Amino acid sequence: MTRVLLIDDDAEQAAPVAERLQSLGYDVETTAAVRAGLTLLSVDRCDVIILDVGGTGCGVEAVSRLRRLHPRTDVIVWSGWEWTALAECLDLGASQVLLKPCSVGQIVLAIEATQRAWTKHAVDDTFLRLKERRSEELAAVPA
Repeated sequence: MTRVLLIDDDAEQAAPVAERLQSLGYDVETTAAVRAGLTLLSVDRCDVIILDVGGTGCGVEAVSRLRRLHPRTDVIVWSGWEWTALAECLDLGASQVLLKPCSVGQIVLAIEATQRAWTKHAVDDTFLRLKERRSEELAAVPA
């Protein structure tokens, strides 16, 4: 089950999204602030963070902070800011950027895309390690 942390200071927007994601089988935790989200992440891991950049006390620097502290957790930025302002979030490590308002379907597609990218990365990494090991074994065989 994919674990999602939804950080948004607007409970009226976050609650229905969290409920819908839960009904689709995601394990969702919500919080209104990045600091509270970091506290949750210090006790338990999650696969994806959906972050409302532009919420109370949450600027683009939150993306780099989350990525630095939790490099294997994808950050999907969800915001009503102008898209040109959100481009910096991608430079700081956000996996995806969604403009509010957006549908739960768009959020699900973003979550699934990040999870598939990690799966592909893991498969590619395993393949490269096996290939390197095989090359080392062949090099060790006397000619």
